[in-house]
Amino acid sequence: NLNFFPMHPLGLQGMPRRVASYDPEFAFWNVVASIGAFLLGMSTLPFILNMIGSWVQGEKAPDNPWRAIGLEWLVSSPPPHENFEENLEIELDYSLNVYPNPSNGSFKVAVNTESTSNATVSVLNLLGQVVYTTEVENNDGLIYTEINKNFEKGVYLIKVEIENETKVNKMIVE
Repeated sequence: NLNFFPMHPLGLQGMPRRVASYDPEFAFWNVVASIGAFLLGMSTLPFILNMIGSWVQGEKAPDNPWRAIGLEWLVSSPPPHENFEENLEIELDYSLNVYPNPSNGSFKVAVNTESTSNATVSVLNLLGQVVYTTEVENNDGLIYTEINKNFEKGVYLIKVEIENETKVNKMIVE
């Protein structure tokens, strides 16, 4: 950049370091470096003015302004003490297959089971709240459904309950 690059030719020309004044032969590159330093300093002013203006009269950002999918963005802003009332312990079962369709936010769920009972398929957000549920017919040990609900960007848990068996896996909608 204009501030630091001129110091390279100055060093190659033999200018000593850490001097208060310099010989006239080094004047050109020192003036260029000084102009670069001035411009670099001035370029921070719009940032500082914008920061102060936003702080004084800007509107408050929502809890998740970037629609991030991480767990830390599920709490309010600023986050409460201890964030969550209880620890979330989730054991994922990879025999439960989830096939997302990124184009429309829908997905397919498939799982093989020994049971012949029908299943309940639930979609939960990471706070454990059910956002969708459906009953699925058991087809000779195969539980298969396509959920055509346009889910918002985020991480969801897919829970399949068949008699006394519960399987959980995750789905990411981007």
